[in-house]
Amino acid sequence: MPTLQPTAQIPVTVYWRPGCPYCNRMLRVLVRDDIDFMAINIWEDNEGAEALKAITGGNETVPTVVIGDMKLVNPPPRRVIKAVRTFGQEDSREVEDGMNQDSHGRGGRRVRRLLDSSESCSL
Repeated sequence: MPTLQPTAQIPVTVYWRPGCPYCNRMLRVLVRDDIDFMAINIWEDNEGAEALKAITGGNETVPTVVIGDMKLVNPPPRRVIKAVRTFGQEDSREVEDGMNQDSHGRGGRRVRRLLDSSESCSL
């Protein structure tokens, strides 16, 4: 079965916070692999923080990544890349955490600009 490439039909959301090295790594890998995503800073977005808590059972565990209806709490970046590239295929469920809720959308271009700017160390 061919690998699906990320498209507008595959919403990817990353919940993150400043100072989190795991979040920084996740964002950099997604940008490097040209995955379009929405990055939600839970310290600046109260609604995003509440959505994250709903996904994680009340915790603020970051990074948490939502790909369509798939929730991945603190996954390694390679697991997220595989999930995005196989989204909709039967084996994509192998990388799922088992929680199914809606995601928010995308916005990785904004993060890409942040990573390219002098402010990138604040991620």
